[in-house]
Amino acid sequence: MKKLKGCLSVIVLLMIIGAIGSAFGKDSRSSANTSSNSRVQKEVTDTIKSTKKKAGQKKTHKTYGIGDVVKVGNVEYTVNSVSQATSVGSEYFGETAQGVYLLVNITVKNNGKESLSVSDDFFKIYKGDTEYKSDSEASLYANDNTGFFLEEINPGNSVTSTVAIDVPQNIANAKGLQLQVQTGVWGTEKARINIQ
Repeated sequence: MKKLKGCLSVIVLLMIIGAIGSAFGKDSRSSANTSSNSRVQKEVTDTIKSTKKKAGQKKTHKTYGIGDVVKVGNVEYTVNSVSQATSVGSEYFGETAQGVYLLVNITVKNNGKESLSVSDDFFKIYKGDTEYKSDSEASLYANDNTGFFLEEINPGNSVTSTVAIDVPQNIANAKGLQLQVQTGVWGTEKARINIQ
């Protein structure tokens, strides 16, 4: 009986010590977890604030206009003038616009180290998010030469030509028109030039 009482006392004592140790151990882990959770929560809050601040800031793009030299990659674009016409070419050979042609006279200079292939597809007019593509055939008639139709420009050289873009009459006279210029076939680098 004495042995049973002694064993029972030892077991109860171990259970009490275990419970006390567990309670204190939990508190230290709990405070460590609380500290870690607070740190993570602060980082998340800071990230959210930073993201909101960046979202609130407007992206500012450099504004270009007629006569400005616009560098896109290794290429310089200069819009020399913009005019309008309902048709281009001669009375026998030419094109007539569905609306009106915006005739954009542009100089393209190759500052790269290799020949640059330029196409009328490098140029588009935007009114807001609406896109108007160039008319390659009308662009041929709008020029005395071949225009930018598969034009090769060697390093250091420049070519001046006119691109015809068919737009509705109300768009041709609208404010906020922009010409998008690009480099490369895939148009990986772009800039916009205000033309109105």
